[in-house]
Amino acid sequence: MSHNDFSGRVALVTGGSRGIGRAIALQLAREGADVAFSYASRPEPAKKTLNEIEALGRKALAVRCDVSDPVAAAELAARVGTVLRRVGQRPTNNTATLDFGDLAIDVMAREVKISDELVETTAKEFDLLAFLASSPRQVFTREQLLAQVWGSSSAWQDAGTVTEHVRRIRRKIEKDPDHPRWVRTVRGVGYRFEP
Repeated sequence: MSHNDFSGRVALVTGGSRGIGRAIALQLAREGADVAFSYASRPEPAKKTLNEIEALGRKALAVRCDVSDPVAAAELAARVGTVLRRVGQRPTNNTATLDFGDLAIDVMAREVKISDELVETTAKEFDLLAFLASSPRQVFTREQLLAQVWGSSSAWQDAGTVTEHVRRIRRKIEKDPDHPRWVRTVRGVGYRFEP
């Protein structure tokens, strides 16, 4: 890794407690960054990495999170943003923004913009849109969306909830909600986000 000055910056590293993620986290700390990182299982390696980063004179934050799950990744970014606001720091890069040209989804600020105009969304509308957009072109069934976004199932909640939220999102972000550009229906299956 080449030498860079990351002083005053906060790096968010996924899988920072082991392997290449740990090596990257430590290198960024050596180059002046405070480091927030995720770990998916045992806390012992994460504690070791935390101690090593702090021994380098940098601040460190470890969050248990499976970042292969897009909702968990968005939650990780939101948690890090909350901690940074508490200590008076802000991330200096745009990694928490999903940018698709006219459509931008700022995961940390929980804002959606179309052509730089803020679009008001409810909490669940935002969560659903961010979840779909974080895995472009991947098709999700209504059942999967209920489980991932609502933490529920069709045994407890009507899958029509997903359909209604998609309808509302389309009314807010699509030029023509009947012929959507971003949130597409895959007939007989579910929905996907088209970048």
